[in-house]
Amino acid sequence: MNPETLQSFFGWCTVINVGILVFWTVALVSARSWVYRFHGKLFRLSEEKLSAIHYTLLGGFKMAIILFTLVPWIALKLIS
Repeated sequence: MNPETLQSFFGWCTVINVGILVFWTVALVSARSWVYRFHGKLFRLSEEKLSAIHYTLLGGFKMAIILFTLVPWIALKLIS
């Protein structure tokens, strides 16, 4: 696989993953009560615990995007 193909792959992975992150964040902000009501029924957790879980997962996902898609894309851009 050549560097241009890898660069394109990691670029599109980054775009798709950031889109998922934005959608998830917007869903939490705009439909907060529905999200907590839905998850609260499924897992029987308080709103505070669900908030902590969601924000921890959002932060982990953001770090994974940076480490596994954005950094390789930048590295490939630099070497090409």
